[in-house]
Formats: sequence, C-alpha cells, structure tokens
Amino acid sequence: MNTAIDLLAHVEAAGGIAEVRGETLHLSAPEPLSDDLMEALREHKRNVMGILGLLRMSLSEFKRSECALEIRVDWLPHALWFVPTEAEAAHLVSEGESRGRVWTARELADLTSTPGLKLEEIQTIQAIKEEFGGHLAGVREAREPNAT
Repeated sequence: MNTAIDLLAHVEAAGGIAEVRGETLHLSAPEPLSDDLMEALREHKRNVMGILGLLRMSLSEFKRSECALEIRVDWLPHALWFVPTEAEAAHLVSEGESRGRVWTARELADLTSTPGLKLEEIQTIQAIKEEFGGHLAGVREAREPNAT
C-alpha cells in the first residue's frame, strides 16, 4: 500500500482535511492529530503533497499526466482505475485487469459532460461497462420521443 495514501486516509478518518497551500501542507481537524501521525506526515510530506496534487488535477491535466489512479468507491466491491490514455488502459488489461473497471480521461470527460447525470445513472453505466468488459464510447443527453 502507498504510505502517503494511508496517511491521508488516517487524516480523513480523524475528520481532518489535508490541503496544499503553496509549498505548505496544511492540516485541519476537529481534534489534534496524534503525534505519530504528525511525525509520519512530516516524514512523507513530499509524497503526501504529490498525492494531493494528483487528486486536484483537471481532466485535461490528468490526460497529459503519466499516472494511473486506483479508485475505491463504497458501492463497488473492487477498485476502478482512472488512466490518462487508451494505451494505459490496454496495459492494465494486459496485466489481467478487466477493461470494464478502467476509465480513460476521455471516457471520464464524456461521462462528466452530461448535465444532470445522477449517481444512480453513473452506477448503472459502471455496471454495464464492467459486465461486458467494455469502454465508454460516448455520452449524450437522451432525446425526448417525438410528440404525435
């Protein structure tokens, strides 16, 4: 497991928030964080700040990056992967990952471009994508049937 991610999870579990402000790692929490956690955060500050930077990238920045993000969500028993390109998606598939669990930056941009998309609809899209091992080919708003 990634130490920086683990440390951020501990901050979150304590009700805290970690933010990058310039060159500073800023922490806030309802109760003081433990001395051990604070020491570990100081020791791994550079990596923690790097992870926080990744999480705040726009999709266009992410598409130009060279990183794959493993994402866990409460409503799925397994992780999803967010990757910048189709080539990275193919690499994960070659390592045995299901293509249905991999989202490229383009797919995420298509998905998020649909106004008013609800979480339930995203969950349905994910379930279909995973069931068929597919990829998102496009998203558009549903058209109303022609009135007769």
